[in-house]
Amino acid sequence: MTYIWISALHCAILSLIGLSTPPWRSRITDLSYLVLSILFFTIIIFSDNIKLDLYVIGLTCANLALLHKFKWRVFLFTLLLIIPTWLSFYLASFIYVGVHAQSTHNLATLLTVRLSAISITSLMFTSAIDFEELLLFSMQKLKLSVLIAYPLLSAINALASIKSEYQRIQLVYQMRFNRKIYILPMIFPLIISAVRYAYYNGLSLECRGLNHHKTFIHAVKPFTWVDVIWLLLNMLAVVLFYML
Repeated sequence: MTYIWISALHCAILSLIGLSTPPWRSRITDLSYLVLSILFFTIIIFSDNIKLDLYVIGLTCANLALLHKFKWRVFLFTLLLIIPTWLSFYLASFIYVGVHAQSTHNLATLLTVRLSAISITSLMFTSAIDFEELLLFSMQKLKLSVLIAYPLLSAINALASIKSEYQRIQLVYQMRFNRKIYILPMIFPLIISAVRYAYYNGLSLECRGLNHHKTFIHAVKPFTWVDVIWLLLNMLAVVLFYML
């Protein structure tokens, strides 16, 4: 019950900040999401407390819900992916050790909760991060080399290109043969499309003279006191869990 009160206090403080500074949600940078996800991941990895893992899952959902970044589809999809692993842990413990082995049951429960916490926090924060904005922020504020950042931006944008190419190949195949195509015959055309995309993007970067003296037109959000307070509140919530 104490942990529920801590989570409620955490949400109330964030809500008060939201009332005092109306645009606070839009002022939190993607770097803060990345830092918080790494912090939660580290806590889960080095903890053997099931309640703490569940508490971190609750904090993740509460933060993203208050920031209007919570996505039910990603959450439910993650749960569907984890269910077979849950069953495999328990079936393996019952088959190879025995039903009455309490220690094995506790270990299976711990591994299941830990895997769930890692999967949910990682995928939920990944869905909330705009990686294009994060890379632009890294180039402008953290002085990340453009020789590293632009190939990463090209790889991120390649996903949308491959998706549209996949839909185009599927439509052409259906118009020609009047039936749907399975994924295996489409692998080779998609690989050719990806290679062509990579070639033209690399050629474009070379022709534009990409170098360290590039100027930026797109202005990114700065890392402000709102990010600091948000991160400190989450760290305080974890510390209160350990204290109580």
